[in-house]
Amino acid sequence: MIPKYYIKKLNKEFGISQIDERKYVKAHLEFGNHRHEFYEILIITDGNGIHQIDFIDYEIESPTITFLAPGQIHNLEKAKINSCIVLIFNDFDLKKEKENISLLKQLYLMFNQLPILCLDDIQLTELKQTLYIVGNELKKSNSNRNILYHSVSLLLYQILVSCKKVPNSKIIGIKINKTRYFEFLELVENNYTKEHSVRFYAKTMNIDPKRLNEFTKIASGENALSLIQKRLLIEAKRQLFYSNQSVKEIAYHLGFEDVSYFSKFFQNHVGVRPTTFQQSNPESTT
Repeated sequence: MIPKYYIKKLNKEFGISQIDERKYVKAHLEFGNHRHEFYEILIITDGNGIHQIDFIDYEIESPTITFLAPGQIHNLEKAKINSCIVLIFNDFDLKKEKENISLLKQLYLMFNQLPILCLDDIQLTELKQTLYIVGNELKKSNSNRNILYHSVSLLLYQILVSCKKVPNSKIIGIKINKTRYFEFLELVENNYTKEHSVRFYAKTMNIDPKRLNEFTKIASGENALSLIQKRLLIEAKRQLFYSNQSVKEIAYHLGFEDVSYFSKFFQNHVGVRPTTFQQSNPESTT
């Protein structure tokens, strides 16, 4: 089972901590595949190699930023990080503000589609300036809660804006209603274990399935069905690799009434049967 790493040094009062880069790099060379119970913003200012996120390898090109949500699996064993900035936080206090809920949702959905974002010098400078304010407040013995939370909100917003400035972005389409695209992604996130058909999502959004496919294609380069299946496969891999559930239990949890159909679906997309993928975890007990 893939281990979870909890926030041991998270500021108990604020739920936010900036991690020492040397300790972060050293720990992640030892962790292997693992997941966190908190949000993590990782800015690699100098480094190269591979950052594996949800079993997919991504090439690191400095400077880059990654936004990891609770439950996501990542691995930095094949990465060489010389310099980075790491901020971790939970969402208990941040989610008191509706604006922050929206920011977290959009960032989660965006980075599910594009896990690593390259930054230009201006974007990096702006993020560093905001992170300096966050770090400075955390060091104070009498930190100002409002300054701290507003600074983190600003940081999240800056990251969101940086995503939208990516040339030829897979995520943001100029010719579509961006709100509707995010509405679709959020519907998928909330219903993918029960509903797998494009027709369901189109009907829920009161839109024609053909139109739904058109704007998901413009926004992401993929049609609606592909995005639904992609989310299913991510969760299937996570559950197969780190849960103690049987393939049958996982199939039912993901909305497949026929286990053999789930096996065929998984093999067609991943190239191996679910049992084979499950057994690739040396710590698997199922």
